[in-house]
Amino acid sequence: MKAEFYVKGTRVWFDDSDVVNPWDYYIASKAYLIYNIDSPVAVVFATNEEDAWDIAADEGKLDTWLVTEEELEKIEKEFGEDATQRLGNAGKPYRLSDYLTCFEIPNPPFSFAALVNAANTKQEA
Repeated sequence: MKAEFYVKGTRVWFDDSDVVNPWDYYIASKAYLIYNIDSPVAVVFATNEEDAWDIAADEGKLDTWLVTEEELEKIEKEFGEDATQRLGNAGKPYRLSDYLTCFEIPNPPFSFAALVNAANTKQEA
């Protein structure tokens, strides 16, 4: 299923395959969309934006921007230490694009009844 909406005048979208940690929907108070120019990278349920970046890294959604230790040396020498970030539980180095954005998106309230209705299931007692 695809979700579309506007953030600061820009149309954004994602689908269920972009959600990296659906099991955290109930315990996380916020949902974040990591977006690259005109396409989703990840939807993450997290308590804050920093955790969202870390979870996306741990789930492999940021591997496009992952750099090797050799590349890291060259990048930091040329652009400085602020040109990379260490993310995820392993603290791997990433060189994130200026086009990547992370913003909080609406996290609708949980309703088991709505999920059952959406699944169109009928159970007899």
